[in-house]
Amino acid sequence: MKRDQFAGRYFIKIISSIIIALCNMGVQFMLPRALDVGEYGLYTYNLNVFTSVVVMANLSTSSALVAKYSKRCEDIGYVQFYLFFYAVVSFVLTVGVMLLFRIESIRNSFGGQSLILVLLGLEAALITKLMSDVISIYDAAAISRFPSIIHIILRIVLCAFVASTFIMGRLNLRMFYLGQISIILAVVVFLVFEFFKDYKQNYPVYEKRPIKEYAIEYYQFCKPLVFAGIISQGIIILMNYTLLKHAGTTEQAMFGAAWQLNTLVCYIFSPYAELMKREFAVLVNQKELLERRLWQSIKTIVWIVTYFAIFIAVFAQWLLPLLFGENYKGAILVTQMIMIYTIFQAWGQLCGSYMIATESTKGYAVLSVIGQAVSVVCVFLFQVPNFIFEDGLGSFGIGLTYMCTNYISVVVMMIYLTKGVKNAHIRMHGIYLLAIISCVVFALFTRLCFGSLIMHQGRLVPLLGIILSGMIYSLLVGIELYLIPNLVGIQRETIKRYARKIIMKWKR
Repeated sequence: MKRDQFAGRYFIKIISSIIIALCNMGVQFMLPRALDVGEYGLYTYNLNVFTSVVVMANLSTSSALVAKYSKRCEDIGYVQFYLFFYAVVSFVLTVGVMLLFRIESIRNSFGGQSLILVLLGLEAALITKLMSDVISIYDAAAISRFPSIIHIILRIVLCAFVASTFIMGRLNLRMFYLGQISIILAVVVFLVFEFFKDYKQNYPVYEKRPIKEYAIEYYQFCKPLVFAGIISQGIIILMNYTLLKHAGTTEQAMFGAAWQLNTLVCYIFSPYAELMKREFAVLVNQKELLERRLWQSIKTIVWIVTYFAIFIAVFAQWLLPLLFGENYKGAILVTQMIMIYTIFQAWGQLCGSYMIATESTKGYAVLSVIGQAVSVVCVFLFQVPNFIFEDGLGSFGIGLTYMCTNYISVVVMMIYLTKGVKNAHIRMHGIYLLAIISCVVFALFTRLCFGSLIMHQGRLVPLLGIILSGMIYSLLVGIELYLIPNLVGIQRETIKRYARKIIMKWKR
């Protein structure tokens, strides 16, 4: 398998992420139409709760795997130990849910779902997490092309499965889970097999230490993160449980629609943040270069994410009915909150990659606990009925909780990372304010220009209006970044060089 430089790997990741996002849009276009609003709300609840449960049980070993293996790719023991640990965790979680489901309060917390449906939701979260970690293993080894192609094939097959069952009228939550689990599991097994095959070809001399040594290394790395991780994911579970309990499945579904748009944008920035773990790790002994790389990466990721998030926020009133149906018009405000959250989520994920790569796990853990303390305050202020908001704020409340918490967390994290750096605070706030203000102005301008098309009755005309708006919006943002390339941390010559490469490849 071919190893690429960072720029090549990120280009591959971006192209594959766009294709994957389009496939996922297809799935999310059909799923809310096949399920009623209440059932879609339960799907969202399962997705968020079980994703948090799996991350909690993971004990930050995924981060340890990438940080350790990217520095010593010849030591396959890091990968083997993780796969063994993952298998044990999966078994314990499955048995645990089966036993706990007998308790009435636990059973009621799932909104009347059957044990089979709950188990399928858990297994879907487990296999999705494993897929993500296997791709991270490839990233740590600087391999991007092969897993990206396989991931695209996976999403195309899954989209085809959903489309075929939707057309036949057989798509329901159970059918979706069964198809998702089967398809992803088959792909994961294939990727793991091919990875070990490639390893044997590149490292004929097999290197592996006693399992005890790996356990100690993982323990030392993960120990500061475990408590913070459990608290963090526990808060997310609390937020979703509070929303379901006090606002019902309809508000959960509104939040679910907003969260799916967040997931689409995540396909753009998550690969960058994951790839940067390796880039930061190899520069860990070059302090000045490492710091410069951090600032450049922050500029890049903030502008990339702001470009997408602000367009979605400004056009949410028309995008939501087109993507999810007329029943989801009530998700406009929560979508706008979640899009602002997404900007700082990307920034926070990048800073997290930096701290994981440099093995600053104690500081990362402390900062995480601070962020979760803010989350708890926001949950009781915005979601739980209180003397200020007697009925709570429903899906809008959980959007506010995510947005406020993440903004405060990222600002605190940047203060910690840049302590002693001259004008760091001005520089930090300037990056996101310039990006947000520019994109809001351009998006509002294009909405004003094509608003009459978008508000037209039917589907094709509004879709055309949104596409035209997106093209003009992209052109305006592109012109600004070309004129002031330092906004994204690159040189104009770099832009020209990559443009020439793309043109040359296109001509061939």
